[in-house]
Amino acid sequence: ESGLITPSGCRKSTVERGSLSYYWLGEIMGSETYRNAPITEAALDVRVRLPKDRGLDVLEAIRDENYPVLHRRPVKVEFKVGTSESDPLAAPKSEILNTPLGFAYATVDRKQVFQIRTDGFTHNRLEPYVDWDSFSQEAKRLWARYVAVARPETIEILGLNYLNRILVPLGAPFEEYFRTYIQVAPDLPQTVNSYNLTFQLSWPGEEGILAFVGQSLAPPVKEGFAAMVLNIQAFTQLNKSASEVQEDDIWKTFNILRAVKNSVFESCITDLVRKEIR
Repeated sequence: ESGLITPSGCRKSTVERGSLSYYWLGEIMGSETYRNAPITEAALDVRVRLPKDRGLDVLEAIRDENYPVLHRRPVKVEFKVGTSESDPLAAPKSEILNTPLGFAYATVDRKQVFQIRTDGFTHNRLEPYVDWDSFSQEAKRLWARYVAVARPETIEILGLNYLNRILVPLGAPFEEYFRTYIQVAPDLPQTVNSYNLTFQLSWPGEEGILAFVGQSLAPPVKEGFAAMVLNIQAFTQLNKSASEVQEDDIWKTFNILRAVKNSVFESCITDLVRKEIR
């Protein structure tokens, strides 16, 4: 399941702190609701810092009857390289550490996931994605279960991550489907075997909101078409004591992040894509 940047960690970025405003929100709230939205997965993510006595043994008690399936055990992967203290001239040794972070439970149909971790909470919705109201309300309900037991000391990051799959006919120019894309020099062969484009933007205003955009090729799902993944993330780094963050403000912030995410999506696609997903 997707979190921010990776399932097990978030790319830390220094952004402005402070209360979030509604600057720019009025300009981006008018995005269209698509009947055939290409969303394959949505993730709502809250990164936190827990008290030292809130370890895996405590988090294991957090359960919800609608999520009976133990989907997986999230881990933090660390790669360490070091030299021997007894023999400084010896070749460096590498080590991969897998630190358990918590638990991920799924619904019986495995369309929704409830992640309970020592570094935060995530709610995932896989396709078919219904709508924002049902997705965010379920996340809000699960977040309340997490908070009641985990009792976060600090709210670090709030973020949304949406994966969209857009089918492009083989041989079609990217510019017919995307307004932001990799342009291959015309003197080079135009058949692309791999494709990966990523960039991050600071959103205008004083909200401290960042938007991350990624494009990549996915395994084909329909003959004659390339499957392009458009990954859009909108997040803000709070680093505030949980006692200073009002519950209503968290969900107001997520509504702002959703508006930013929608604006990025609309800015990245063309009218041809809109026609196909309406």
